[in-house]
Amino acid sequence: MKKVCFCGILFLVFVVCVLSSIEKSVGVDAKCREKEHQFTLGLERFSCDLLRNAWPTCKSFRIGLITNQTGKSQQGERSVGILLKRGFEIKKIFTPEHGISGLVHTDERISNSIDGALGVPIITLYSQGRPIKINAKMLKDIDLLVFDIQDAGMRHYTYITTLFQAMEAAQQYNKKFVVLDRPNLLGPCMDGPLVESGFKSGISIASIPLRHGMTVGELALYFNRYIFQKPIELYVVTMKNYQRDSFACNQLISYLSSGIRNLNSCYCYSFLGLLGEIRPFYIGLGTKRRFQTIMLNEKIAFSMKRWKELQDMLHMFGIESFFCKQAGKKSLFRGLELSVKNVYNLESFKLLVRIVTFFKKSGVNIAFSKAFNIAVGTDKLRAFFDGKMKYQVFKKNVNKNLWKFYKKTQNCFLYSPFPEVKYL
Repeated sequence: MKKVCFCGILFLVFVVCVLSSIEKSVGVDAKCREKEHQFTLGLERFSCDLLRNAWPTCKSFRIGLITNQTGKSQQGERSVGILLKRGFEIKKIFTPEHGISGLVHTDERISNSIDGALGVPIITLYSQGRPIKINAKMLKDIDLLVFDIQDAGMRHYTYITTLFQAMEAAQQYNKKFVVLDRPNLLGPCMDGPLVESGFKSGISIASIPLRHGMTVGELALYFNRYIFQKPIELYVVTMKNYQRDSFACNQLISYLSSGIRNLNSCYCYSFLGLLGEIRPFYIGLGTKRRFQTIMLNEKIAFSMKRWKELQDMLHMFGIESFFCKQAGKKSLFRGLELSVKNVYNLESFKLLVRIVTFFKKSGVNIAFSKAFNIAVGTDKLRAFFDGKMKYQVFKKNVNKNLWKFYKKTQNCFLYSPFPEVKYL
């Protein structure tokens, strides 16, 4: 009897051990599956082995890292620190508009400096509102340039300018180029006019749509295939498990600049960035509501009824708003503070056209800055607002060029779903 009981106990112990082993195995498998489907930035996948596979004949990888405060992992670790840990030799850090911290204002001077923690030279590629080209002296001890900057999703945001001109330098001085890809925070939408001949500038560097719907890696592929006469040696470190229309992927790890500090500012920038080039609109610059308001000086006659009509129109575009006021240095501004609920459904360029048209019909005298046509990339929008071009003619021109660009660019798309064209 005792023998039977003892055997029974052994059997129970065996069963418990087997079940425990199975449970642990299932747990490990679940963690493996979770890791396999985890979203990963290009930075987080970048390694020396990856480069050796891409360029087997390359003997050294002395890097010029193009980055700023947005160059971080999802855990908030700086890209420069990550690359040093992985064995890369970083010779220089190059920074775009707003400097290494992202807090310098556009018209301020940015001087070259040294990273205090690493002792690496920091070279500015943008100062006092103007891009600075990379020269041979800057690249003499560099084998490849690595770009790791979070873009805002709009063509006139100059981080794209820095990408383009750095690629030009790589072409001119025969350097390899790597893009550590990051999400497009504005999602899959593509809209607005392309840059026309005669309007290319530091804020309209290439003939792409105003809201391009692409990642920086895809833009680099497009520049290399269709704009540069002599393609450079380009390698895009793609993101893993990136879905263009996933809010889970499109998170803001760090503020983009002193003006764009949160996702709502980034979303609103998609139409307020250009509205800020039109007087007398006040879009909250210099306040906590940067790129989140449409306001007018209280001295301008604009009734509450009109503000409510604008509020209703914004609601049709998926934007919630509420009344606000802001004290300026000499005046008080009144208007609406905006909140974009779903930027993936927002037709940014169409909304810009509707807003300006609404205020013109309401009797507000508007005036365009010198930079307006350059930022838009064409003088046709201004011609429409000034009554020199019919809307249908303007609409046809924008839509036709958008479609051509989209068809041409499809072999540059790295992720699904493809961008969605938003026609006027």
